Amino acid sequence: MDQASLTTAWREQADALGFDEGTRRRLVAQAAARTLQQPRPDTAMRAHAADQAVAFASAKLAEREAVFSAAALEREASTAARGAVGHGEIVAAIARAEQAQALVPRAAPKAAKGMMGFATREAIATEQRMLSIEAEGRTRFEALHDRIDAARIIAAAELASAERGHTWTQGQKDATRGLLMSPASVTGIQGSAGTAKTTTVLATYARAARAQGLSVRALAPTAGAADVLGRAIASEPMTVAKMLINSDKDIEQECEAWIVDEASMLSARDSAQLIARACDARARLILVGDVAQLGSVEAGRAFGQLQEHGMPTFILDQIVRQTNVHTLEAVEAMLAGEAATAFAALDTGGGSIVEHAEEDIRRAFIARDFVALSPQERADTLVLDPTREGRQRLTDTIRLALRGDGTLGPDAITATVLEPRNLTRAETANAASYIPGDIVLFRRGNRSAKIARGQGYRVESIDPDAGTLSLLNPKGSRVDWQPSRWGGSEAEVYREIEQEFRSGERIQFTRNNPNAHRRNGMIATVTALDPDGAGLTVALPDGSTQTLDLNRLTDRHFRQGWVQTIHSAQSATAERVLAHMESFRTNIVDAAAAYVAISRARSHAALYTDSRAALTEALGLRDGAQVGAIDGAMQRESSIDFDIKSEGHAHSVW
Repeated sequence: MDQASLTTAWREQADALGFDEGTRRRLVAQAAARTLQQPRPDTAMRAHAADQAVAFASAKLAEREAVFSAAALEREASTAARGAVGHGEIVAAIARAEQAQALVPRAAPKAAKGMMGFATREAIATEQRMLSIEAEGRTRFEALHDRIDAARIIAAAELASAERGHTWTQGQKDATRGLLMSPASVTGIQGSAGTAKTTTVLATYARAARAQGLSVRALAPTAGAADVLGRAIASEPMTVAKMLINSDKDIEQECEAWIVDEASMLSARDSAQLIARACDARARLILVGDVAQLGSVEAGRAFGQLQEHGMPTFILDQIVRQTNVHTLEAVEAMLAGEAATAFAALDTGGGSIVEHAEEDIRRAFIARDFVALSPQERADTLVLDPTREGRQRLTDTIRLALRGDGTLGPDAITATVLEPRNLTRAETANAASYIPGDIVLFRRGNRSAKIARGQGYRVESIDPDAGTLSLLNPKGSRVDWQPSRWGGSEAEVYREIEQEFRSGERIQFTRNNPNAHRRNGMIATVTALDPDGAGLTVALPDGSTQTLDLNRLTDRHFRQGWVQTIHSAQSATAERVLAHMESFRTNIVDAAAAYVAISRARSHAALYTDSRAALTEALGLRDGAQVGAIDGAMQRESSIDFDIKSEGHAHSVW
């Protein structure tokens, strides 16, 4: 993308966040005035300010990328400094952090490949500690069953499947036998998309574990994936995040087996904490995932690293999801990194490749093809875009077509819904990261701070120099909050956006609400609108209905649900997929994203792109592989000896 296009995109993004041109100019003028008014700090103070800016920037970047480029670090640190120090002082602060081994040189990944990058000392220690705990537990338990009993259990499961018309693959039998006979505290299942690992291997293992007196937990990074796993193995679903904050008293020591689906989507931090917690509870941990699919939004590639460092792992590679042989050929070719072969298979009956240089026309093609489907076919179709911004633009186009064919009713209400700002933990602890109008929810309350759990607080004003915010509670009372001192790690930050909703609308919930039986990612359909615009009635997947009160904060976590991002659809399956794949999206559209998009479809996968040739070339160059902090050490890195067996977190020098 050229500089002019980038500038336009940045301005549009700033406008969307409430920073229109007038606001931007006013902020620049205010910053210039402060620079003139404030006395110039001495050298030591400026060095300290630069060190703090680099510490914040590296913490922020390290949450999303185990290795980040030096250029990104300089850019984030300069932004964090808010004009207090210059670029040269930022560079000097980075050099001091490197000298103190708080930053460790690494080769930068992805678009910055070949350039200088860094990992943090904490990230390296986390990954090394995770690998050490796993290695120490490889012979911790007695096997659940010996070979003879395992064969008997598998034979019974095979027979039951055959009666339902399903045949087990050799990989499924081998993996189940491996789990039943494993003495390891952590065991992996590396399964390609669509290998039916959940309904065969995991369901059989869960039954056998219960027969041996173990409680079986169904865990996953997302509520949707946990729900699918829970139904398959007859266990109560729970997200990994919730498991990590549960009290120890809720865990039966030495009496549990934890099955984690979509483990490749876990960050290094969460994987390390989960493995450590399972070790402390003497629970058997089964990690199930696919390193070829998209990884965690947060930093690391723990599932791949564990396999490479010897975690007992059983492989499932015979794909059984696809009912169309040509779609299967496309999935297998994409898994092998052969984009041209995959596209040829789509051409010959597995789907289609739709090519047009104009973005608006591509979106119109997707809307046309979606609307041409029957209501039943639409319900079993995934429409995908790699970005949130693209998701909304495509949603707008599809909704216009659905109004034209009568799917969406003539009456509409405009609802103010809550959209996550997706701040990192470093950002939520930093007052300067907030914007007036933000809505802040706290997962824990604090009586002395006058903060109530689950209640929404609106950001009224910010003092970034003092590190404080003025919040308004629902009754309009002001609460002063310093996130760096308390609550930064407990805060969820949202912005309010207005969206139109009509009868017949598909919506998607964006936050778990166990009390209302809603999970993040769940789809519902609008069946009625409140005539006063105060709410809407929706039908849930189980057929029940609920009324959403738009004056109640807990009912405003939803959005229009016609389109999903590729990443959020990773655990989904549908009869057909319509995916928007633009070749020029360097850090988003890659071989992993294409593999995930195509493999969601049972019988038909359609890709819409600006250039088939450019996309084919791009997928060959971009594998989408994430890197870990202990990967790709630079030659000039000095030797660092971390105590990987120590408990707790490593401490920064800052």
